[in-house]
Amino acid sequence: MVGGNFIKRFISSVLLVPVVVLLTYFGSVPYILFVSLILIIVMIEYNGIVKRCKSMTYYIIWLCCGLCIALAAFFSLIYLRNSPNGGFNVLVWLFAIVWMTDTSAYLIGKLFGGPKIFPKISPNKTYSGCIGGLVVPLLVHVYLMFEFEYDATYIITFFISIFTMLGDFLESALKRKFNVKDSGFIIPGHGGILDRIDGLIPASIFLAVCFLLIE
Repeated sequence: MVGGNFIKRFISSVLLVPVVVLLTYFGSVPYILFVSLILIIVMIEYNGIVKRCKSMTYYIIWLCCGLCIALAAFFSLIYLRNSPNGGFNVLVWLFAIVWMTDTSAYLIGKLFGGPKIFPKISPNKTYSGCIGGLVVPLLVHVYLMFEFEYDATYIITFFISIFTMLGDFLESALKRKFNVKDSGFIIPGHGGILDRIDGLIPASIFLAVCFLLIE
């Protein structure tokens, strides 16, 4: 059964999606400032998690790793917006796949339940949800027949979903390690910004690498 938390998540998404799409459409300085602000908040939330390290050395290592990933995501999102093969449509495509992966995995997991994938890391995630998160975006992509300058989009869509779920699992493992429930409380139903874009970060880096290889 879908509970109140999903309703909060849905309302938050409905309110945030137009803002994200609009700023992505404008591109240039507004988009760069928006991406910068989001990733700065992400790093603040990430620091709030890893500062629980008992060792200063490990804390610095964790912080540097997070900073490297955040910078990679920043340059990836900027590159995808400005790349000759990229642009607004490609980013909307990326956002849509990530959102569909998250939503379908959540709903199908709730609907069908079944065995857990990594119960010690993320006790609510099931194999049925994982399969739904991979299959639904791919089916939607096939139905809509997105046309880009290359014909490997179906494979790329599938791997974007994989990287989206990988990011979700990695953040869950991070929070489990440091005994944190949510990265923050900015977005109702989602917690922090990091909780919302944990899948987008590796997915955007993956897609940017794909475009670099294509060019």
